[in-house]
Amino acid sequence: MTCLLKSVVRREDGKGIEVQQNFAAYTSSHGHYLFSPESPVAVEFKNNISCRVVTTTLVHEVHQWINPWISQVIRLYVSEDYVEFDWTLGPVPLE
Repeated sequence: MTCLLKSVVRREDGKGIEVQQNFAAYTSSHGHYLFSPESPVAVEFKNNISCRVVTTTLVHEVHQWINPWISQVIRLYVSEDYVEFDWTLGPVPLE
């Protein structure tokens, strides 16, 4: 299990929609306010991702921990027709 989101199934017709989400960062030796990456290739965070599924009568949640400074909660409310992404970033290590 990768713990990454792969698809969403529409409630009204059961149709699956493929989804791909990645977490990555660019390295830079420049200041905090200037985005000028050293390389056009981002460093992806996909190893050791952990997750937990929480299901209640009101909401289904997937809690993801990408690394010590990136986490995300994906929520599907039973009475709604949208997906909610709540992510947290930081503090980002500078080394």
